[in-house]
Amino acid sequence: MWYEVDKKDFLVAVSPDWDELVIASNNLKLLGRAIIGKSLSEFISGDVSNMFTETMIQAARVRQQPIIKPYRCDSPTHKRIMQMILTPFLDGRVRIAHELVSETPWLHPKNMRTVTNRQRISKIKRCSMCNNLLDGDEWVTLDRYLENHSEYTPETLSVFYGICPNCSRI
Repeated sequence: MWYEVDKKDFLVAVSPDWDELVIASNNLKLLGRAIIGKSLSEFISGDVSNMFTETMIQAARVRQQPIIKPYRCDSPTHKRIMQMILTPFLDGRVRIAHELVSETPWLHPKNMRTVTNRQRISKIKRCSMCNNLLDGDEWVTLDRYLENHSEYTPETLSVFYGICPNCSRI
């Protein structure tokens, strides 16, 4: 699956299988005809994640070579390792592809709530790329966070998103 942005980061194209995948996920607001012409930033949650994505796109344009960035995209039932491939074009467009590298089922389903900045009452920050959680000054896995904080379960965690220092390296 891929999408392309123009030199101002507006969506200009999606992969041929885009609508099929959107229909399967039952999120018809994301059909190709509904998103083409809109700013990519409208579809990214959180300022830090948005700035990181903009930086990755700009780095691909400046380097004029593809950038591959691994990341996590877990579901409640599966641990998923993905990679984002940013391919620049001479006219300023960048194609951003997302590919599944591996998928492993969780032993126990994990549901976490995402909160907006206005709703934020907890201080639990989750990295948008690796899914680690900030525990004091250290970024740790969900399992380790839960070991350190028995008052939480995956279902009672309310997280907001950012990018950890390790993942912010391009």
